[in-house]
Amino acid sequence: MADKYPNLSPYAYCAWNPVKLVDPDGNDGVCVVNGKNLMVNVIVNYSQKGMDEYLKQIDYNHSDAFKNDFAHYYQSVNGTYSICGNDYNISFNITFNNVDDLEIFSAEKGSMSLKFDMGNNNSNYLDNVITMGNSPRFDEENKDFKGSFSHEVLHGLGIADTKEASSGKLSSYSYERMLTLDEITEMLEPCIQFINKNGIQKGKVLIPENNHYSTSRNSRAEPVLLE
Repeated sequence: MADKYPNLSPYAYCAWNPVKLVDPDGNDGVCVVNGKNLMVNVIVNYSQKGMDEYLKQIDYNHSDAFKNDFAHYYQSVNGTYSICGNDYNISFNITFNNVDDLEIFSAEKGSMSLKFDMGNNNSNYLDNVITMGNSPRFDEENKDFKGSFSHEVLHGLGIADTKEASSGKLSSYSYERMLTLDEITEMLEPCIQFINKNGIQKGKVLIPENNHYSTSRNSRAEPVLLE
C-alpha cells in the first residue's frame, strides 16, 4: 500500500484518523470477466440502522435512494464500448450488504463500506470507505442523490476528482453529472490491458482505486487476479 499513497507515511493508518476512518481490506471494485463481457461489480457494506438514521436526519424518506443513484448513473450506460482496440459489453452491478457492525466486519475483497457523518457537510471517499455528509443533492423525481453517492463510488473504481463545473462528468462537481466514455475507459483500461496481457478469458480482477490523497492518475496500483 505504501507505493499507492507516496505522500502518506506507511505508519499513518487511515491517514492519522483511525476513529473516523477504517481500511477494511485494502482492496477495490471487481471486474468480472467472461470473454468480451465485463461486469463492474460493486459491493457496498452498510448498516441498515445507520442508513435509516441518516435518511431521517436529512429528511429524505426514500430508502432506495442509494440504489436508484447507482442505477441512474451507472446501469443506465450499460452497453458496448471500444477500449484498447476491442469492443466490450460492459455492465455495472451493485450489491448492498447489510451488516450488524461495520467496525468489526471483515469485508470481502473488492468491496467498499458506506458510513455517515452528519458533522460533515461534504461526502468523501477514503481507503474503501464512502462517507456521506449532511448535504447531499436530492432529486425528488428520480428519488436519488443526483449522483452524489455515485460520485464517491467512482473513486473506488479508479477515477480521481475533476473540478470542471460544466464538464458533465460524474467525477466533476457538475450539476449534470453523467458517467462518460472517457471515465469508463479510464476506469477499465488498466484491467483490460492486464486481461489481454495474461490471456484471461474468465475470472475476477480487482479494479485499482483512486483516492483523494492521490492527485496523480498514474499512481494506481496494478490490477490483481482474484480467481
